Amino acid sequence: MNTPSLKDFQALFVEITFQPFSHEISSFEALKNQPKTPLVEAFFQLEEDRLKQYQWMVFANHQEALEAIYPYTYQFVSDRWDGLVSAYLQAHPPQSYQLFDVVKAFPSFLSEQEALTEAFPFLEDLATYEQLEAQLLKDTTSISKAEAQILKNPCLTDDLETASPVLNPASSSFSSFYAVDLIVEQLKQCKEAETDLPTQWAAAADPLILWVYRDSDFSCRFFKVSGVVQQFLSLALQSHGEKKSYRVLLEEACSAYGMALTPAIEAGFQSFLCVQLHPLGIVVGSVAV
Repeated sequence: MNTPSLKDFQALFVEITFQPFSHEISSFEALKNQPKTPLVEAFFQLEEDRLKQYQWMVFANHQEALEAIYPYTYQFVSDRWDGLVSAYLQAHPPQSYQLFDVVKAFPSFLSEQEALTEAFPFLEDLATYEQLEAQLLKDTTSISKAEAQILKNPCLTDDLETASPVLNPASSSFSSFYAVDLIVEQLKQCKEAETDLPTQWAAAADPLILWVYRDSDFSCRFFKVSGVVQQFLSLALQSHGEKKSYRVLLEEACSAYGMALTPAIEAGFQSFLCVQLHPLGIVVGSVAV
């Protein structure tokens, strides 16, 4: 008789563990259509309560991870949460020991749930935003100003030519056609006041364009920006180390929107940089080009 391999044992154990969890369904349900091999027969000899306990532990760990990373999304689907988690684990079996990696596909999974997208068309974007926040909070990169050689706001025209921005590395862009920022605020208020969710949700008059970043206190912040500023910040983050000047990056950002960099745009950007981007800790300093 051939001894089952460890790989075969693990594969069958995973199949049992990740079948849709239910206290009413037997853990052996996944074995009923399996060929009656020695390995399958050996599993039938195990105590079902022990298998059920393993199954519950795996389910509960992933359920908690999903709720921790997507707390706002959870508020919308709490009444069907267990079934949704089971379906997600079936559609996206874990391929990593890191729970954060396991739950990354949840926003795209939500987009495939027609009943949910009809009721809450913004749900995928909301979950994507929550995942971005979790990713930035998970990022342990230092955001101190120590790496910047010249710590000043470029307030003169010449400074835009001779200086390069140093960005907070724990930051990213986010865009949506829904008012995700207002929806998040509504959800926070409902949770704090312990009230029911409203039947009407804030709509976006224009596409939402945000810059999302982690501050020095390890809190996640979002800040509304224009498309050109978002593009500038994205380019600056991508070109870290290349020391492109403010003006070069601003020209590239304007070009992406089919615009030329004019003195008026440049003056407006300088003011925005000195009054908002630098004090907020989005641009943490400058280095000489």
